[in-house]
Amino acid sequence: MLGVLLFSIYYWIMKIAIDCGHGCFPDTGENTIYGDEDKLTTKLGQTLKAALSNHEVIFTRPTKCDSTLDSLQKRVAKANKNKADLFISLHFNVATGNAQGSEIYTITSDNKTKTLAETILKNFQQVGYKNRGVKDNPVFYVLQNTKMPALLIQVCFLDNKEDMEKYDSTVISNAI
Repeated sequence: MLGVLLFSIYYWIMKIAIDCGHGCFPDTGENTIYGDEDKLTTKLGQTLKAALSNHEVIFTRPTKCDSTLDSLQKRVAKANKNKADLFISLHFNVATGNAQGSEIYTITSDNKTKTLAETILKNFQQVGYKNRGVKDNPVFYVLQNTKMPALLIQVCFLDNKEDMEKYDSTVISNAI
C-alpha cells in the first residue's frame, strides 16, 4: 500500500491549460512574412499536448468570441472551471524586426512559477534563443484572472528572420 501511495505522489498527473494565443476573430494575433502567430501557436499547442501525454491537457481557445476581451474571458473561465494546475499561454513577439529572443511573463511573487519560467528560458537558450528574462506583468488579463500559476510565453520574435529560422515546434515543446 505504501508503494502505491509513493508512486501516486511521484507520478502526479497535472491538469495543464494550454492557451494557443489569439485565433478567435477579432483576436487574431500577429502575421509577418515569417509566419502567422495563430497557425504557429496552434501547432505548438498540439505538439506541446503530445509532449505532455502523461498529463491532462485542456485547450482554452474559444471557437467563437465577440471581442478580444470576450476571447480572454473565455480562455480564463475554461482554465478556472477545469481547475487546471498550470496555465500556459503561447505567443510570438513582434517588434522592429531586429529584436531577438524569448521572454516569459508571469506574476513573479510566486517563486515556483518564476523558477519554472527561468528553467524554460534556459532551455530556450540551449536551442539558441537569447534569454530576455522573466518579466513581472500582472496586467495581462490571463495572468491576472487565472486561479492557478500562469505563464505567458513569448517564444521568439515572429518578425526576426534568425529567430524564425531556429524555430521548431517539437524542439520548443520539449524545451517547455
